[in-house]
Amino acid sequence: MTTRNARRVSGPRPVLRRLTTPVLVLRGTCDHLAAEVAREYPDVLPNAVLRTIDGAGHHIDHDQPELYRRLVTDFLRGDPH
Repeated sequence: MTTRNARRVSGPRPVLRRLTTPVLVLRGTCDHLAAEVAREYPDVLPNAVLRTIDGAGHHIDHDQPELYRRLVTDFLRGDPH
């Protein structure tokens, strides 16, 4: 039912473009998902910040735990670098 229903619902991008909430997008350079997926977030979400993490795959918190914690903590404190 989810796939069938998704085809009847309009895409979320127009609404997402109006959001003002800060968003941190993290992507490992070794992620198995296409890089274009992560790169689209800053185009759709006006306050998104994309950070690419060297030496990490899809599970950045596992592959680069210290860097992951620092980036998330800094972002939540309002200092996204």
